[in-house]
Amino acid sequence: LWLNLITPSFLEKESQIIARETDFKMEWHGLQVKGKVDRIDRANDGLVILDYKTSGTAPSGVKDDGGKAKIDIQLPLYMDAVEQSFPDESINTAVYYSLTKRKIIKKARRNREELADFARKVKLYLEQGDYPVAPDIEQKACTYCSFDLVCRKGDRLKKL
Repeated sequence: LWLNLITPSFLEKESQIIARETDFKMEWHGLQVKGKVDRIDRANDGLVILDYKTSGTAPSGVKDDGGKAKIDIQLPLYMDAVEQSFPDESINTAVYYSLTKRKIIKKARRNREELADFARKVKLYLEQGDYPVAPDIEQKACTYCSFDLVCRKGDRLKKL
């Protein structure tokens, strides 16, 4: 922790921490969502949202139209939540900050159309009561999922 506190990218000069571990609950593209933002800073050019990661890599994200896990949902969702909580302030950026690497590992990219499309799909699956198991084509999600023994995808289904 001390190494992070003395690292300039942990708290930029002229920035001030204004909130930590901030809960939110909101409607996001027709879905009820709740979560917690790790940290919100106020910088000269707007608010900065930080999400701490204990690893040195940012999350893969959800599938794009090509089936690759590329669309980051977490930071854009946090940006929308913070905009609702601080309507009179602008968002400068949102970042993943690696506590182990002591640096910013990824900045937010927010494509509102892409995010709305993802939310529409999730809402449709939930309304139909059917959320199919369909990992990304590189199966990145499968590397950390602990339900491989009961998974409804893969080669074993071809035998049925």
